[in-house]
Amino acid sequence: MKIKPSEEDVWVGGLFFLICVFLYFAIIPREVQGEIQRGLAPDFFPKLSLCWVGIFSLFILIKRLLSDEKDHRPEESSIERRAGRKGALFTVLGSILYLILCFFVSYVVSTILILVILTWVLGERRWYMIAVATLVTTFGIYFLFGSFMSVQLPEGILF
Repeated sequence: MKIKPSEEDVWVGGLFFLICVFLYFAIIPREVQGEIQRGLAPDFFPKLSLCWVGIFSLFILIKRLLSDEKDHRPEESSIERRAGRKGALFTVLGSILYLILCFFVSYVVSTILILVILTWVLGERRWYMIAVATLVTTFGIYFLFGSFMSVQLPEGILF
């Protein structure tokens, strides 16, 4: 079954919204536990993130449902479509590999490795931009979550 570009936004927006609702009400209450620290419950940031994704998913869904059929995106070429699918596939596979690597090595090593690979696959070729973006992202998250919010990041079993 081939989905027309005008229907993609409806499917993506609806699917993401349903996933957010499921995660918010079924998974987070069961999986995120702990004591309140610094005035925030442990489930505050996951729920906040899901709210934002859910809101933007609804915006996409509503915008497409209220728009005219004439008001659609220009048709993308088959090369652009393949590049987008390739990037999405590598991102999903990279996320799975990242979870596995976090278990064996550490947050810092696995994050640097995956970000370098994904940035390269998604089209950035300037090594200095890859290095700066990877290091700023990795250590920014490490400082924000590890130091500032006292969240224990994965240490890995090897080192």
